[in-house]
Parts: sequence; C-alpha cells; structure tokens
Amino acid sequence: MSMPPVPVLVREPVRWGDVDPVAITRFDAYTRFLEIGEDELWRAAGMPLHGLQEAHDVWFPRKLMHVDYLVPSRLGDMLTVASYLSRVGTSGCTLHVDTLNDDATVLHAAAHLVIVCVTRDGFVKRDIPEVLRTQFAPLVITPEEARSRARAVPRA
Repeated sequence: MSMPPVPVLVREPVRWGDVDPVAITRFDAYTRFLEIGEDELWRAAGMPLHGLQEAHDVWFPRKLMHVDYLVPSRLGDMLTVASYLSRVGTSGCTLHVDTLNDDATVLHAAAHLVIVCVTRDGFVKRDIPEVLRTQFAPLVITPEEARSRARAVPRA
C-alpha cells in the first residue's frame, strides 16, 4: 500500500530583509518563500532544479502566480512553507506554496502558480515527460488535505 501524498515542508524564519519599517513581512518578500517551496518540491520529486534542464531537456517557467495574503508575518516568526501540486496536466502543473505559522495551524499566505513545460532551447511548450509525471504523482494533493497533513507533522 502506498503512502498518501503529503506536502513538502520547510521551516524558514522571517528575516530582516523580508520586513517593512514596522516589522511586518512585505508582500513582495513572499516570493522568496515561494522559491524555497518550489525548490524543495522539485528536490522531493527527485529532480533538483540544477539538474532538471540537462536530464530532461525541459524547463518549467511560471505562467501565472497568485498570492492571497491572509495573516501578517512578523520579523522573527518561524514559518512553515508547505509546497505541493494540486494538478498535473498534459503540459502544465498547478503548484501551491502555503506559508503557515510554525506549527502549521494558521495560514499566513496561500499561493498557487501555474507552471508550463517547455523545451530548454527556444522555450517551446511541450508535454511533460512521462518520467516526470510519475515523479510528480506522490506530490498531488488538494489544498485542504495538504494543510491538514501539514498540521499533523511533528515539529522538532
């Protein structure tokens, strides 16, 4: 029996460079959390970004990025960054990156990105290689399930 999908979790503090003069995380600083989540998702799928292009002759640029800012994060907060896929299509995926408080009980920001598979040379849209689709499968989960499972993970 296979394990149910789980989000990829990373703990990351809100740093000085992330905040405005009143120590609240700036909206544009969340892109750093999105990049951390996306990088760790690729790594969990067995495809660190530094080798993806060479190994499969593809790249996944962002077509859309949407962020809902729900609760402000503050300087020094330890956040849980949860990343997962909710959809894998023929040539694209919907990638989610949730930014939650340290014990994953409060959602601070919810982002989703649509990424599209393209050729490395020329950025021509193409189907996602089957080997990558297989590696993505354990990371596909609904946002509701991902947030519930993130809360259930013990913290050190």
